[in-house]
Amino acid sequence: MTVNWRMFLILIIIVFIIGCSGGTDITALAPASGDFAGHNAAPHQLWGLWQFSIDPVAERVEYAPLRSVELHLNALSLLEPPANVNLTIEGAPQFSGGNVTIDIGLHHPAEGQVALTGFDVKGILIGNGSIPLEELPQLIFAGESDIRLLNADGYTRWWNPAEFPYNAVVPHQGYVDGLLGVPDSTAHFTGTLNPYKYYCDDLTTDSDIDEIQVAHRGYFSAGKKNVRRYVIDYTPSGFVFNYAVDASWLPPAIPPPATQVPDDFPPGANQPEPYRVVVHEISNSLTYNITTSEASGSLSLEVDIYDWVGADKDVLCGYSTYGELMGTCNSWPVGGGEGFSTYQFDTAPQNMDSADDILLWVAAECQSPSGYNGKLPFETQGIYLPYIVTVKEES
Repeated sequence: MTVNWRMFLILIIIVFIIGCSGGTDITALAPASGDFAGHNAAPHQLWGLWQFSIDPVAERVEYAPLRSVELHLNALSLLEPPANVNLTIEGAPQFSGGNVTIDIGLHHPAEGQVALTGFDVKGILIGNGSIPLEELPQLIFAGESDIRLLNADGYTRWWNPAEFPYNAVVPHQGYVDGLLGVPDSTAHFTGTLNPYKYYCDDLTTDSDIDEIQVAHRGYFSAGKKNVRRYVIDYTPSGFVFNYAVDASWLPPAIPPPATQVPDDFPPGANQPEPYRVVVHEISNSLTYNITTSEASGSLSLEVDIYDWVGADKDVLCGYSTYGELMGTCNSWPVGGGEGFSTYQFDTAPQNMDSADDILLWVAAECQSPSGYNGKLPFETQGIYLPYIVTVKEES
């Protein structure tokens, strides 16, 4: 079979494992109909979208794929693996103290198809958001009353239904409701800044992303199964959320069987935005005087931005949730190392009115390309990391 690689999109058919041990009941629901294909315009592709419904009282997890596959090539045999293979819940979800821990496995079904190696695969938890950033109100993230991923590798805007809505003309270029579960028109999923776990061959279930080897470029081998652990904070009445899998891909420069992974894949096979952010606090003299209601001091951070191409051409920005600190951006690195550049971030009080900790969002943005495949044409693509800033209280 001959495949036009530049038209081919990596798609994964997801069927969940049925049953579990212990007292927890996991029930697989039938797949819904509809479109579920990747976005053609850029490397980012939507590998899959599922809905989870978790009832912590009954300790029951239900889940359903929200989209079926609509193929436009004769490649169905590559995308039709046996049931209970491509997305699995490994073992029984563990409920404890308002949290649920779930190990989620992704299996790339294209066994032996080295040309379909994926890059920068992310399992995104899409839910409701209740807190907009003061300076960027279009960025809305989950508060304490919403479901939250407590061990996120980062946050992204990709594939949220508020900004990537259903497209009746080209349905695969946006969010699509499934026939099962709560549709977006009812649930109104409002989060535009959603957490994710990163999947690649370098990472085990509970690995930190610092174990990604720069030389490997975060690849996900065809035929490989990778598992990541999600620790989710939920509300007492249970919750419903969407689970999307984002991936990046371009065909290799040297076709199989001579393809070498990852060296024969062009730089554009990876996502254009950074993939990892590491924050180092250099100094912090932020102080709030509760007697005079005055804020003083400053904060200085150095941030390592890891990017597959051009880490020295990224932009570092910082946004405090409620405008407590002055927002700032810096496009000039002060140092770096293998696969990363270091940027400095300096800020001072702006609307700080207490000695409470400050939730600072560190944004690592790429200068080019931007626009999220044309869906958000005036927005810069990037990843986000929350960082807690402490404030000293004095009187």
